[in-house]
Amino acid sequence: MVKGMWTYLYRAVDKHGNTLDFMLSEHRDDAAATAFFVSVIKNNGWPEKVVVDKSGANLAG
Repeated sequence: MVKGMWTYLYRAVDKHGNTLDFMLSEHRDDAAATAFFVSVIKNNGWPEKVVVDKSGANLAG
């Protein structure tokens, strides 16, 4: 929770476990996942591998 509001954490890490980028979102949906992936790829390039949880939003993104 951030300032009393529920938020979802999107986080990208490298193979060494270092955080590359993160995003807090009010929603866990296709739009939030896509926005995060676009931002991470723009700032860090294409990843070699993507590992996500079973959220349908992450798969859609």
